[in-house]
Amino acid sequence: MLYWETTDQNPTLDFSTLEFAAIWKALPKVVFSTTLSEVQGNARLASGGPGGGNRAVASRTG
Repeated sequence: MLYWETTDQNPTLDFSTLEFAAIWKALPKVVFSTTLSEVQGNARLASGGPGGGNRAVASRTG
């Protein structure tokens, strides 16, 4: 995921790649991991399994 965080700094990439990178960077991401202690970019680290995290996201968004 971190690849997309810096693609706008690469002048050799074509327009469609840069456009995708801009869209990707703007989207919030949830990382489920039992081994990571932190994440970077527009992401948050969820504890527990995906089932519990999805319920938490759903309850926040209505």
